[in-house]
Amino acid sequence: MHTDAVVLLQFVPAGDAQREEKLLRSLAVDVKGLKVGTVGFEHLPPDPDSPKAGLTAIEWATVALAASRGLRDLLRVAADWADRARHPVRVRIGKDEVVFDHTTRDQRDKIVESFFERHTANRS
Repeated sequence: MHTDAVVLLQFVPAGDAQREEKLLRSLAVDVKGLKVGTVGFEHLPPDPDSPKAGLTAIEWATVALAASRGLRDLLRVAADWADRARHPVRVRIGKDEVVFDHTTRDQRDKIVESFFERHTANRS
């Protein structure tokens, strides 16, 4: 993984956009506390038919990782939030993604390590 890799985080859409955005903002606060990189947001494209065309919902929290070693901590926080919120969390790097949802600690650790290894093996 290059140190400028961007990781996307999302609560899997389930029909309650306001709740999902609130959860995503809270998750982003926890991620900022990790100090693993720069945290931001990507918004949904504007609806041209909406009278509030300039206001769009947050679709993803973005994390530009400062170093690849921060990915493991980021994945653990995402997995913890899936349990806390009782709502699946999607983590995406490029075209690869993992969804955390209803896992045991052991399963979660294996998923975190597998995703981490896929994105850090033979890289700085």
